[in-house]
Amino acid sequence: MTEACIVAAALIADGLTPWIGRIRDRHGNYSGPLHAGRFTGRNAPAWTTHYVCCADDIAYDPLAGEPVPVSELAERVFGRPLPVEHFVDFSGETELRQAIRKGL
Repeated sequence: MTEACIVAAALIADGLTPWIGRIRDRHGNYSGPLHAGRFTGRNAPAWTTHYVCCADDIAYDPLAGEPVPVSELAERVFGRPLPVEHFVDFSGETELRQAIRKGL
């Protein structure tokens, strides 16, 4: 989440209105592991929840390596067409700082 908030601050500085998206592979009450394709091997990182900063319909995720359409992000990063849930909106820097302070 920290990286997504750092990206959100940069987008706010550029005059955009970012939002944080959440990607999970849900199976009932269980969240399956998410493995980014760019990391391989026995100790490759995995997540059960991945947060991404978006503005309009573009996702700004360091794992993708470039801005990509929100609808294509999970497929490009995790190899599966998972939805990006709208998690939280930011209307400005003050709101972002408050969210970070609350431990968003």
